[in-house]
Amino acid sequence: MQRIVKAKIDALGWFPTLSGSLPQDDFNRTGPAPVATSVGTKVWVQPGSSWIINGNQLSAENITGTAVIYCETGLSDLTVEADLAAIGAGAANAQGGLAIRVSDLNNFWWLSTRRTSTGQGYHFFKYQAGVAIAMGTSLAEAVTAPKRPKIFADGPVLIGYVAGVEVARVTDASFNQSATGAGFMGAAAGVGHRWDNFATTA
Repeated sequence: MQRIVKAKIDALGWFPTLSGSLPQDDFNRTGPAPVATSVGTKVWVQPGSSWIINGNQLSAENITGTAVIYCETGLSDLTVEADLAAIGAGAANAQGGLAIRVSDLNNFWWLSTRRTSTGQGYHFFKYQAGVAIAMGTSLAEAVTAPKRPKIFADGPVLIGYVAGVEVARVTDASFNQSATGAGFMGAAAGVGHRWDNFATTA
């Protein structure tokens, strides 16, 4: 309960979040590969060179198929957020989102910036053994940039926020509860995604 109250306060921006030694990244460097976070120096793990830095932002422009990129945080209960600086128009070009509780390239959760291939909005997906399954509540709306999506994780509960408003929630105690990676999910149907100012807080 204490963490849920804290998440609501943080989502409303009442108090600044504290960085500590947890990873953050402003992507303000030359690419193409992101290599490691600018704070915490945590290695970015991804398949091949799908994600690149372009214009001091993390870009999905080279992705074919789907590709997660993540770093180790050391925590499974945490808050993950980042600026969505750009996104393609319409649901067909909006696949992607924030990833959390990543254990490897084929097992993680993500807060998607689209609900279905034809439906815009926010929805949590479980990516288990390479298969995506929509879970929990969602919000149908046109997703535009700039936005700053945020995921709060506490035990079996994952909550997605945008501008202090809850947009998605899922409760699931059966999958990746102890996984500690965080980052981004990308796809060929979302190569217009660009992200900036990635942050994790306890």
